[in-house]
Amino acid sequence: MPKRKAMQFALLILLTLICYVPSLSNGFIWDDDGYVQGNPTLRTTQGLVDIWTVRGATPQYYPLVHSTFWLEYQTWGLWAPGYHCTNLILHLGVSLLWWVLLTRLGLKRIAYLAALVFAIHPIHVETVCWITERKNVLSLLCYLLAAWCYLNFTGLSSRSQTRNARGSILWYLLALLCFVGALLSKTVTCTFPAAMVLVLWVRSCESTDSFKNVLRKLPWKQVLYLLPFFVIGITLAQLTMSMETNEVGASGAAWDQTLPERIVIYGRVVLFYLSKVFVPDEFMFNYPRWDIDGQNLALYVYPLLVLVLAVTLWCLRKRVTLWPLAGLLFSVGTLLPASGLFDVYPMRFSFVADHFAYHATMGLIAIGVGVIVLLSDHCKPVLSKIVIALILVGLSLQTMRYAPAYENWFTLFNDTLTKNPNAWMAHNYLGVAYEKQYDHTADPQLLAVAKHHYREGLKLHQDFAQLHANYGSALIKLGDPINAVTQLKRAVQLQRDLPQGHYWLALALEQSGELDAAITHYQQAVELFPGYVSAWHHMARAFAKRDDVEQASVAYQQAIALRPQSPAAYQELGLMWLEHQQFQRAATQFQTVLAMRPGEPAVLWSLGLSQYMLGDSQQAIALLKEALTKQPADALKLDLAWILVTCPEQPLRDTSLARQLIEPLPDSEKKQAILKIITGDQTVTERRLLQSW
Repeated sequence: MPKRKAMQFALLILLTLICYVPSLSNGFIWDDDGYVQGNPTLRTTQGLVDIWTVRGATPQYYPLVHSTFWLEYQTWGLWAPGYHCTNLILHLGVSLLWWVLLTRLGLKRIAYLAALVFAIHPIHVETVCWITERKNVLSLLCYLLAAWCYLNFTGLSSRSQTRNARGSILWYLLALLCFVGALLSKTVTCTFPAAMVLVLWVRSCESTDSFKNVLRKLPWKQVLYLLPFFVIGITLAQLTMSMETNEVGASGAAWDQTLPERIVIYGRVVLFYLSKVFVPDEFMFNYPRWDIDGQNLALYVYPLLVLVLAVTLWCLRKRVTLWPLAGLLFSVGTLLPASGLFDVYPMRFSFVADHFAYHATMGLIAIGVGVIVLLSDHCKPVLSKIVIALILVGLSLQTMRYAPAYENWFTLFNDTLTKNPNAWMAHNYLGVAYEKQYDHTADPQLLAVAKHHYREGLKLHQDFAQLHANYGSALIKLGDPINAVTQLKRAVQLQRDLPQGHYWLALALEQSGELDAAITHYQQAVELFPGYVSAWHHMARAFAKRDDVEQASVAYQQAIALRPQSPAAYQELGLMWLEHQQFQRAATQFQTVLAMRPGEPAVLWSLGLSQYMLGDSQQAIALLKEALTKQPADALKLDLAWILVTCPEQPLRDTSLARQLIEPLPDSEKKQAILKIITGDQTVTERRLLQSW
């Protein structure tokens, strides 16, 4: 590598590391729980198979992304810095590959500076610092590799090559493979073949060519080779759109815009990102959502301005070449899937987000750097270098200032509210963060703060079902199920296919004494989300309360199947069988729990009672004595004393120990029953548990 390029390479790496290394200690934020922390497919080999073969096993069908998460989870578990480091390495790879591609396309004057600006631009903080956005960095790396391979195949990656030369078919197959990899990481890359047509156009035609000459000069055979790319891209894009609507939830009033309104949104989206690239003033996780009225003719100025800009670049093509127009068309086309023309879930909160623009900014940054290079031609070299240095320093400082916002849920959404006080979405998820912290600490103050944020969010936006559901869950935990029912009924009214809404409503109804209604909503929750372990578990408890043993057993077994390593469902199922005198079934469940938690007093106790009723008094006494050494509970002492004075095997009876166990206990009906047997006033001729006496 020449010395100059080595220095440029080192500078790009160094500046990027300076900007992002402090953020490698960041934790997990919004959506990272679904993609990594709470993603069951990362835990097992079968999970890796499900990632590729089962629709709905992951939040979106991006199996290549989730496979990288699977590999990382197997390597370092839930160590967040490892995932952040991978994102940063991939982002560096994208920046370096973009430099190589621009150079090979003959844009040497802007190639390095465009790659450097791409690497450190603050609009990319959201992508690099958000683990979930592995989708962006991995898909763009595959996208650029596909472009590199396809350009090698066509022979158009350098002016020195013959325009009609074609490389080995191997390059074509590699391009197709990399393109599929990009789609399996994020289907926004479905626009790749259209981008390649743009490149073929610019590389094959002259700025002075008329439209007729363009049609004649365009290498149509190479365009035809892109047909499989178009077919595959459209197919996987349709799958993503289907999942966005049916699984993710991108449906309802938030997506009811008319076609003219969507065109307005599209134009405004393009201009928004163009302004953020050229004037990187302030960035936030949740930008205000625009109110779009298709009847307001003034709003059509947005798409009109985009059209005017494209026409202007076309008119200037003879002076500035076709590349600026191609760059604009590339960015406009790449933004198409996330432009408001199609329904994607995050547009419930805002029509724009920094991570939507990650791929598209390549074209806009290239245009901006091209302008800087052209202007520098009319300035003294020293002055132009100073200006470029100041731009790079400014971008770096802005990136370093913004990256800490992604440290955790609290920093992210507090930063959002500081910049956008009307961000009801931030209030909602900040409330979720405090509620999760309460679940781990049981600090009531945290729950009060969560409730405050839910209420503030509802003041700003009354029609978000998840807000009502979250508020209802906080009210349940605060011991107010009556008011929780009101919030949760509103949640399921707004979104009938919200499993959490039905689950929390069922809990509130159960606590309010409406057991049958609660069971109905538990059933709706598991119908909507068959993998909802908590809903199966609580539904089993509700059936048990209603003495519907068989239905309770089915629900418990389903909870166990979904979470086989969790002992709670086994234990509760065993207790239910014990209560209904199904002692062998009960013992089987308790033995399973004991294998998971050896020496657990409550399990030893329950298993001991089961074994006693199954005729193994010696084992029962041993289990209860072991439990007593670890948990000297009064009820346990009474149960052990009862067995010691009633067991049919005379050698195992020990009235002295039984008396010793119960004498210090407060007087009760059960204590009196044991004393009567000890004194001979009563006798027991069959195995019975003290609870049934």
